[in-house]
Amino acid sequence: MNKFNKGKTLGVAIAALSSLSLAGVGFAAWVITLTVGGTTDNISVKVADVKDERMTIAHAKVGTDNAVNFDATSGGTLLQVSDEGSKEDLTFGIEFTLEVKKDAVSTFSTSGGIKAYVTGSDLVTAVDTNKYITLPTGVYTSDKAMESGTDYAILGSEFKGLSSDKQSTDKDGNVTYTMAKTLTMGWGTAFSSKNPAELTDEGQLDDYITKLNALKALDTKTFTLTLKPFLTA
Repeated sequence: MNKFNKGKTLGVAIAALSSLSLAGVGFAAWVITLTVGGTTDNISVKVADVKDERMTIAHAKVGTDNAVNFDATSGGTLLQVSDEGSKEDLTFGIEFTLEVKKDAVSTFSTSGGIKAYVTGSDLVTAVDTNKYITLPTGVYTSDKAMESGTDYAILGSEFKGLSSDKQSTDKDGNVTYTMAKTLTMGWGTAFSSKNPAELTDEGQLDDYITKLNALKALDTKTFTLTLKPFLTA
C-alpha cells in the first residue's frame, strides 16, 4: 500500500516507481515495460517549498491506473511482440485534493492551473537528450523548465466543471477540490513518435535496436512527479 505525506504545501510529489527491461531484441522480438507504483520501499516523496499559501495540495498519490507499459503493440514487421500478453499502456492516474482560499477561488478557476515536473536523471536523459519517450503535457524535466513553461498538466477550467460531490466549501468560503487525473506519456522522436512495432524502415533497423537497448540500459527505477499550482496561468 502506498503512503503519501499529507503536507499542506503548494507542491506535493507523487513518486512513480519504474523499471525497464528488454528481452530478445532482434528482428522479431522486443519488450520494454515501465511500471508506475510499487511498494513504499521503492517510493520517495518530497514536498516542494511553500510560496503561496492561497493554494494547498494534499493527499497526492498514484491512482488506480498505476502501470505504464512501453511495450510492443500487436503486429509489426521489423519489430514484433515477443509475448502474447504484451500490451502498450502509456497512461497512469494521479489523485489529490486542492484547497483554494476564498479570495483566490475566482482567479484560480478562470486563469490558474497546475504544472508538474519529474526528477530522476536517467528518465530526464531518455526524454530530453535521447528523445526516446515523452512526458505528459504540462509535465517538465526540471523545476526551472516548469516555472517558465506554458503548458499545464491540469487546467483551471477542469475545476470549474467538477460536480458538486467533487468539491466542498467550508464556512470561511475556502474551496477544496477532489481530483483524479489521467496523464499520458508517449514515444519520442527517436522512434518517429510511434510505437517501435509500427516502424517499417528496414534501413534503420540496427539504429532502432541500438536505441531500444539504450533505453533498457537507463536506470529509471525511481522517479518523482511533483505537482505545483499556479494562480495565474
